[in-house]
Amino acid sequence: MHREKSSKRIVVVGAGVTGLTTAWKLRREGHAVSIIERGEHAGGSIRTTRTDGWIVEAGPNTMLVNEQPLLDFFAEIGLERDLLEASKEANKRYIVRRGTPVAAPMSLGQFIGTPLLSGGAKLRLFCEPFIGRARPEVEESVGDFARRRLGREVVDYAINPLIGGIYAGDPYRLSVRHAFPTLHRFDRDHGSLVLGAIASGRARRKAGKKRFKARSISFTRGLQMIIDALVREVGDSLFSSTEIRAIDRAADGVWRISTQRTDGECRTFEADAVVVAIPARAAAALPLATGGVRPLAVLDEIEYPPVTSVALGFRREQIAHPLDGYGLLVPACEGFRILGTLFSSSLFPGRAPEGHVLLTTFVGGMRQPENARLAPDELRALVLTDLARLVGVSGDPVFTATHAWERAIPQYNLGYSRFHDAMSAAERELPGLIVGGHLRDGVSVGDCIRAGWKLAERATAG
Repeated sequence: MHREKSSKRIVVVGAGVTGLTTAWKLRREGHAVSIIERGEHAGGSIRTTRTDGWIVEAGPNTMLVNEQPLLDFFAEIGLERDLLEASKEANKRYIVRRGTPVAAPMSLGQFIGTPLLSGGAKLRLFCEPFIGRARPEVEESVGDFARRRLGREVVDYAINPLIGGIYAGDPYRLSVRHAFPTLHRFDRDHGSLVLGAIASGRARRKAGKKRFKARSISFTRGLQMIIDALVREVGDSLFSSTEIRAIDRAADGVWRISTQRTDGECRTFEADAVVVAIPARAAAALPLATGGVRPLAVLDEIEYPPVTSVALGFRREQIAHPLDGYGLLVPACEGFRILGTLFSSSLFPGRAPEGHVLLTTFVGGMRQPENARLAPDELRALVLTDLARLVGVSGDPVFTATHAWERAIPQYNLGYSRFHDAMSAAERELPGLIVGGHLRDGVSVGDCIRAGWKLAERATAG
């Protein structure tokens, strides 16, 4: 007979999408939840601005939905009718080669004819199933892994720009084991990416699971609708503008969290469990100690490169390119100063006023961090120079919005296991402490939502 779990008191530290999702799930299960957020607003890097017909994302611009539970989740928080799939007309992904955006091949026929890769690079890909496994004791970077399995040219013109788009990172520093665990598992268990994908498909069919068609989505008023919906759902459980002053775990297992609001109000929360879902530096600084040592202090060493997004609006006739795609990614070897550009108004309706287009460009990352810190005028000039060469921009933009993130995306670099080990050790030493989110579970919006579900389950286990 199924026995319902007894209600617990749980404090969630952080009101980003992971913390809010954790709290939402816990409240639905009947638990008493308090969310402590240092900032004035919830949502972390997910933030949408709307100005005179322009809809601009300050952080993530789209979300990949690759499983049905994510769609079910959006329905449960009341967003089903507002969900937008990326336009089918914008189905091309451009990668720059020899200074020109080239559509990435989406079929075998396109692959054979694409100028994106040389004939030798294409033939090299057919050798992939015959490349041996990595030695189990070796931790490979994404770049070394891909060069071994796929060849150097694929690294330069596929992996490098992809890593720039996802992590704003360096493929030769990112760990394939942590950044792309599925690819690592295919190599380890099957000795081939192709054979691993075939085996994964067979296992899915044997389990009776239907193939889910992944899609890029947003919402009618932007991704912040996810945050706004979750804030409504958690209601008065959210305590924003609140700093944690002390966290103590008593001998009886009860946690006491002392806080102070920016207006001076002090409050102490009692809990059976504490869920930490905040960025690395904030987690490292928590006044949490065991034996006089802060077990999460090492997390401050996780690298986060700066990234600045520059949204520029133009009249349609100012752009020569058809903008018939998702956007373009720029390989490092091409010598440009931007990481890539999304064709935002091609992806989703309503992102720009009638007769105008919106382009969102990303600058900085591990590749050129200094560019993300340029003054606004210098940054705009840099972006316009590259866009003039890449998509034929002429004249000045009619709209500009810039959002700078000094610490944008955690880098799952080589040796990242020590951070996982530190989080696990802290949880063992302090029962009832649970740490997760983008530090541990993936950096995409979908990863962070799934992390929230997992954290809620862990907080109520036992």
